[in-house]
Amino acid sequence: TIDHQSCSRVHTALVYHKHLKRVFLIDLNSTHGTFLGHIRLEPHKPQQIPIDSTVSFGASTRMYTLREKPQTLPSALKGEKAGDDDELKGLLGLPEEETELDNLTEFNTAHNKRISTLTIEEGNLDIQ
Repeated sequence: TIDHQSCSRVHTALVYHKHLKRVFLIDLNSTHGTFLGHIRLEPHKPQQIPIDSTVSFGASTRMYTLREKPQTLPSALKGEKAGDDDELKGLLGLPEEETELDNLTEFNTAHNKRISTLTIEEGNLDIQ
């Protein structure tokens, strides 16, 4: 869910076509539009989203980039470069198992929703 006044509850659909192995974005006739880069998508017309493309929704200034899942090194190369592979995993910071990745995604989504709904009461402010 994108929490912005210009984004509809049902704004756009992101679809992965498993046979073509490609991602498509479909604007669901939103009032303020869906953008691939700076180009507004036509409503109800699937548009292929190339890897490393940026997408935005409505008047929101947030940009989203489609990234490819990092590939692991073949096992033949791992023996010689085990240290390099461990270093690479640390840089990416992504879990190896699909379940762990799903759990991390779910946690981050819940955390982002919580942050966007935090309220500050005037009585609790300590301004000096």
